[in-house]
Amino acid sequence: MTAAAVVLASMLAGYSRQLSPEEAAALAQSVVDLYERLREGGDEAAATLELFSLGAISVFTCNSPLVGPALAAYLSYNSGVLSKALEMQQVVFTENTIFSSASSVLQLAALVLATAEGLYLSVITLKKRELWEPLETVSVMLLQASLMALASVLEVSSIFS
Repeated sequence: MTAAAVVLASMLAGYSRQLSPEEAAALAQSVVDLYERLREGGDEAAATLELFSLGAISVFTCNSPLVGPALAAYLSYNSGVLSKALEMQQVVFTENTIFSSASSVLQLAALVLATAEGLYLSVITLKKRELWEPLETVSVMLLQASLMALASVLEVSSIFS
C-alpha cells in the first residue's frame, strides 16, 4: 500500500508541474523520436528487447534498499511530467492505444512491486531484526521481469500495428 502511494503521489506531483510549451514539445518529441527509431529498425524482436532492457534496468534498480524507493519516486515523477507534456502537445500516436494502455498498466504494476521490495529491503537493512530471504527477492524480480516482458511485447505490438 505504501509503495503504491509513493508511486502514485510522485506521478501526480509530476503531472501537476507547470511546463512551458517548449519543455512539453521537447519531452513529447523524445517519445515520438523513440517510436520512429524503433519503427525504422523494422525488427519487432529487437525493439521488444530494447524496450525490455530499458524498463527492466530501471525497475530492477528500484528493488535496491534505501536508493530504490527514491529512484522509484523520481521515475514516477518524471512519468507524470511526461504524461502532462504529451497531453499539452496533444500528441496523436498511430499506435494501438489498447495495447499501449495495457502496457502502461503492467509497467506501473512492476514499478509498484519494485518499490515495495525496495521499501521492504530498506526496513530489513535499517532494523536488522529480520533475516533477508534472497529467494523471495528473486521471485519478486522474476515477476517484475515477466510484467516488463509482457509490457514490452504489447508496446511493440502497438508501435508496429
